[in-house]
Amino acid sequence: MSYNNLPVHLKPCFLYMGRYGEDEDIVISDLIQLSVAEGFVKPINGKCLEDVAKEYIYELLDRNLLVVGIHNYSLKMHDLVRDLCLREAQKLKFLCVLEEHGIPQDIQSQRCIVGRLSEEKYPTQLLQSLESASLLRSFTLGPSVRKKRPTSLLYNFRLLRVGYVEQDYEEILPWLVNLRFLDVYVVDEDPLPSSIYFLWNLWRLLLHNVGKDYVCEIWKMPQLRHVGTDLREGTLDGAYCLPDTSFSYEEDMVLENLQTLSHVKNLKFGEVVLKRIPNIKTLKLYYKTKVDTSREHTSSSEESSEAEDSSEEEEDFSEGGGGGDT
Repeated sequence: MSYNNLPVHLKPCFLYMGRYGEDEDIVISDLIQLSVAEGFVKPINGKCLEDVAKEYIYELLDRNLLVVGIHNYSLKMHDLVRDLCLREAQKLKFLCVLEEHGIPQDIQSQRCIVGRLSEEKYPTQLLQSLESASLLRSFTLGPSVRKKRPTSLLYNFRLLRVGYVEQDYEEILPWLVNLRFLDVYVVDEDPLPSSIYFLWNLWRLLLHNVGKDYVCEIWKMPQLRHVGTDLREGTLDGAYCLPDTSFSYEEDMVLENLQTLSHVKNLKFGEVVLKRIPNIKTLKLYYKTKVDTSREHTSSSEESSEAEDSSEEEEDFSEGGGGGDT
């Protein structure tokens, strides 16, 4: 088991696995999108980048560097392999994991930083060191510290590709022009700032804490490939997400890159909408309808029902890949 024997194209993908905790389930769909957003995946023979990323994962499975998790749509990494991964990643200043043993050396030159400290464990000295990490491409902190970090921390990360924003996003997002993978934790169901529509490099947008029927005009972001919400925290309003009305400049409404659209409510799904998402692969729609119960009762009542229309198939790596014990 040697890192040096890995093909060049697999090395950054392997090192990136260090961002996951010990025994943590690695959701395959997230890993694929992250690998593409980080720029680890290169196009091959006209294949879409997500398919190439999937091939990379198969190769890591065949080499027993990853194993299939309890669920076929998740992966795991053995402890010894993870130790090797972290050791090589830190040596190459590729990835730094913040744990309870002081401030790592050369934190200013790291490519990816992952925080695993508990609440109240981010001293001023560490936050000041993080502010100088201007080369950072990926920045993840635990939920307990997101609201505690100073807003100024993100202003310096002009090269950031993967980011998670929970507060002051109206001020922060205009500075993060290189974002490709973005999770936004909406506060009090406030609307997204108009600046988000100018993030021309953004590929993946996931919204949290949006409540019911949140307005997000994704048709203004033609470069998006994956859009959705955490279903436990709300849905998107279909009337604004993809309007079914005709526009004077209809060609500007076509989202040719969009592959995933999840948790949209009451979308008027007709021919006009379908033409605007010609390459969609995963579509999850929810509807609220009136149900006629007059046959069973003397009066009719209104009930809420949900229907899901999805072409999604969970990535299944139980066959065709590796996954043996290391």
